[in-house]
Amino acid sequence: MRSLRRLCTVLLATVALSGTVTPAHGTPAPPPVYPGVGAGTHLLDHAAKLAGLVDPGWYEANIPFVDLPDKTIEDTYYYRWRTYKEALKYTGPKDGWIVSEFLGPVGYSAPGGGIDAAAGHHLYEGRWLRDHRYLDDYVDYWLRGSGAGAKPATDGLNANTTDWAHEYSFWAADAVLARASVDGRWGFAVDRLPDLQRQWAVWSPQFDARLGLYWQVPVWDAMEYTASSYQSPDPYHGGAGFRPTLNAYQYGDALAIASLLRRRGAPGDRQLADRYDRDARSLQANQDRVLWDRGDRFYKHVMRDGNPAHAKIADREEMGFVPWYFHMAPAGASAAWAQLTDPAGFAAPFGPTTVERRSPWFLHDAQLGCCRWSGPSWPYATSQTLTALANLLTDYPPRSPTFPRRTTTACCAATPSPSARTAGPTSPKRTTPTKTAGCTTPPGTARTTTTRRSTTSCCPACSASGRSRATTCGSRRSFRPLGTTSPSRTCPTTAAT
Repeated sequence: MRSLRRLCTVLLATVALSGTVTPAHGTPAPPPVYPGVGAGTHLLDHAAKLAGLVDPGWYEANIPFVDLPDKTIEDTYYYRWRTYKEALKYTGPKDGWIVSEFLGPVGYSAPGGGIDAAAGHHLYEGRWLRDHRYLDDYVDYWLRGSGAGAKPATDGLNANTTDWAHEYSFWAADAVLARASVDGRWGFAVDRLPDLQRQWAVWSPQFDARLGLYWQVPVWDAMEYTASSYQSPDPYHGGAGFRPTLNAYQYGDALAIASLLRRRGAPGDRQLADRYDRDARSLQANQDRVLWDRGDRFYKHVMRDGNPAHAKIADREEMGFVPWYFHMAPAGASAAWAQLTDPAGFAAPFGPTTVERRSPWFLHDAQLGCCRWSGPSWPYATSQTLTALANLLTDYPPRSPTFPRRTTTACCAATPSPSARTAGPTSPKRTTPTKTAGCTTPPGTARTTTTRRSTTSCCPACSASGRSRATTCGSRRSFRPLGTTSPSRTCPTTAAT
């Protein structure tokens, strides 16, 4: 027996040593774990910036380092990279990497856990990564992989669309172009042109040729329980309407496709690019004609149904700033930004509110749970607003005193920081105007602040299904859809899960 044990020990040692033998000449070495950093300046103490972060080598190899005079904003910058890293998920050899909205898949996600609601934002945020594998895979996931595959056209997964890349509104081409503008890899972007053109065209069933605008249901804009939603018969989904979100996304994507076509320069590309440019200009003109409220000087939701006069709702919602994200709004509309620092508008200590504070729908039912965008500040929406603001300050002509330029810059640069970092890596996804307000998340569904949605809702049944089913509601403002009643809301009553 002793001899047998000695023989087994020798065999195990031989196997272990054989695994460390240097590969034979000509065998390719395994790829590096991180991309090479290359030559550059070394003015900052990177180790100090990364203190406390797990796997500092990843950050060293991938992210730009910054040194900012405001410690809170600088800490938020590195914290956001931490949460972005946590949101990178490897799905397997078929689709590779995606940027997840949750730390684990949910019932309404595409295969592998992708949700396209914030995919454009994910690409904008991650375009600075030195390792291209993450977002190369992620772009192809939505354009060519499982994210482009068929999905059920059901109430819980968007009954209006039949593929995962159109479950929610998504500015795909603009984000791909923005990424190429940073990393210079134009070949990758141009090669995806047929896919980006198809992604743009698939929205055509939601195009109203009479108005020359796209309609969308608020929940599929990733905006449930909004001020506009409460003025429809279905406060969770919200009534279908013409909105400054999907129309701006399609405008930005049309211009991005035109730019990539001109860069490719194949026969007929210039003429095709001109057509996309014309479509973009048409969207711009029609949005200004239909969605711009000249009295309130703001872009607003217009109900599609029961609204023959195409009346706008009375409330300003934060999504009205989205057109500046794509340089869609004309210079003359910049007076809208005065609302950002108005205490009766969107100004609040913990980030812009999702509806103006003077609205009677402000914080309506907000205490009932997550994802109620009737006022609570939402970091995803704030990121859109700040990108739009940066475009305004950089690319638009200076405004008159109606637009407090310096005050707006300082205010909005600071307010997202507390709301983005309140409670660590699974921090709340919303804040009240004056204090942070966490969302209760069931065990096992922890989420990161790079995401926009929790699995909780107004009742346990809604939480379990990933969707809530609210029913009757009406309007307290100037516009009342035909057939609606007084404001009320019901939700299924079930035993706790």
